[in-house]
Amino acid sequence: MVFNPDGEFIFEKNRERLTARAVTYWLSKYCRDAGITYKSPHCIRRTTASRLSKTGMPLDKIRDMLGQVDEKTTLSYIYNPNTEQENLNIMNNALNSSHKKNKKN
Repeated sequence: MVFNPDGEFIFEKNRERLTARAVTYWLSKYCRDAGITYKSPHCIRRTTASRLSKTGMPLDKIRDMLGQVDEKTTLSYIYNPNTEQENLNIMNNALNSSHKKNKKN
């Protein structure tokens, strides 16, 4: 298995896309060898989609990257990766910013 960020597929062998079964096998093997917790390809896709969404990448670009047709499917992959404290900070910043703008008017 080769990680090829410049190829048509991220994981490939002889310029051919690896099957889902092969990716699962190699991920499991490499995680075991590295002594880290195994994460399934599905879990990795959800984490990738969620982190890209958090950084502001447009939904249609995330959908394309995941190879999905329907944006509803992509939305079902995205979860809130923030901690409770991060969510509170975001909310406070948004509300304080809005409050300050209203005070100036």
